[in-house]
Amino acid sequence: MSFWISKNSNDAESSLQENSKKPYTKIDLIGKLHIIHALDNGQPKADIARDYGVHPQTITYIYKQKEALIRKYSQKYNLLKEVRCINLNQTLLDWVASELKSGKIIKEVQLRVKAEEIINTMSEDFNCVDDWLLDFRRRNNILKFTSEIVCSDVAKDEWHTFVNDLDASNLYIGGVFGLYHSLDFDKYISKQKADKHVYVFFIVNCLGADKKELVVIGDELLECSNIKSLPVQYIYSQNLNLSNIIIRNCLNKWNNDLKTQNRKVSLVMDVSEKLLNDISYENIEIKRLINMEFITKNIQMIEKCFKFHYRRIQMTKKILYNKDSSVLSSVDYTHIISVAWHSVSNEYIQRLFFPLENDSLYFNSCDANDSNQSLLQWCKLHNIPCDLVMYSDDLDNFIQCDKNLPIMCTNVTNDLNLNVNDTLLGNDVVPSSGVQAYQAIKRLITYLQSQNAKKSVVNSAKILEDHLEYGALQEIQQVMATNNIPE
Repeated sequence: MSFWISKNSNDAESSLQENSKKPYTKIDLIGKLHIIHALDNGQPKADIARDYGVHPQTITYIYKQKEALIRKYSQKYNLLKEVRCINLNQTLLDWVASELKSGKIIKEVQLRVKAEEIINTMSEDFNCVDDWLLDFRRRNNILKFTSEIVCSDVAKDEWHTFVNDLDASNLYIGGVFGLYHSLDFDKYISKQKADKHVYVFFIVNCLGADKKELVVIGDELLECSNIKSLPVQYIYSQNLNLSNIIIRNCLNKWNNDLKTQNRKVSLVMDVSEKLLNDISYENIEIKRLINMEFITKNIQMIEKCFKFHYRRIQMTKKILYNKDSSVLSSVDYTHIISVAWHSVSNEYIQRLFFPLENDSLYFNSCDANDSNQSLLQWCKLHNIPCDLVMYSDDLDNFIQCDKNLPIMCTNVTNDLNLNVNDTLLGNDVVPSSGVQAYQAIKRLITYLQSQNAKKSVVNSAKILEDHLEYGALQEIQQVMATNNIPE
């Protein structure tokens, strides 16, 4: 069973032959004036060329003669009065931009009234029909806002109160979700079980303006040379657990960067509270709302948008390069994850945390797919060669096929995180390779500090120290458990 179908090359050739035999089309004066009027009112040149059966370059040539045509025939044809009228499309567009910039709310009723007000200055018999307004909005990428977040008023009110006391540019949101990264659509529709997954930990400014580097937690060991070139921070976890120490390591570098910028931020993370024990930083204040419903729902929408882009990119690679899960490596997947993360538009994130009033109009400067998040619509829009009828439901279900993937958490706090050297002195435990590696990095950090090494080098060594300490503790606990040594 395969989702993909090939196009008929014979049909393409016959279509090309038909197009090459199109007869010469002559446009009279009235037609030229209608073309000028249509262009002035924002109708796409390609659409006009198709309607008249000519090349778009012909439409451009006619429009260049606009002034000459108006001067020559202004006395002869009444239609020219309409051609010389105000450009309704541009005038209305300028008004919408001005109103939105000043913070006012515009709905379809106000848009209709303003359009009729503009056009009635020159024509009393004009009726602004719904089709024209809809076309105007489509041409200028103006959308009607509808909130996708359904949560209690209590949660919304707490969020509004919370954010009013803070600078939104310094407020960040953190979350984590699971991803069946190697599951492609052919495997999904064949009901094959996903055998691999990763966790993706993200932090983003609530205005969408600043996305921090993604942290990908996986159980596959990558070569050191590969890790250095990754567009994400990859952390190996044998048991695929999100732990307190992983979160601390992720925040350490960011806190140091904030210190150099002399900047302080607030961070709200939708993770298990036990993972946040004993985590505190001078430049990162970790906060938590009493009711986290609004935050949780928004993080789920960010996750859905990310996964839409991830699956879209995954399918694109299959179509263009015939690359599916059988030929993609773990490094390839991290690159797809990074591209998908940066494909989630800033505006989309801002609209989630600071929603407009329902049915109000706004300019959509981001990819329309962010609002749609439908693989079915994406396939239709880009003429993807596939069986859309048979798999119409499966396409959109594929986006969140891993929605219920559980997040495994491990609580590694300071109470459990004993000092490795003290543990070795207090118990008759022979140092293992992991412990020796930890002791070596401790000596290296001491040496780097004594030699006044660059701060970035020391910080990198300290991050490695945290990782090695966690591994060393695990080895010690295993040895102690084996030898029945009390902790």
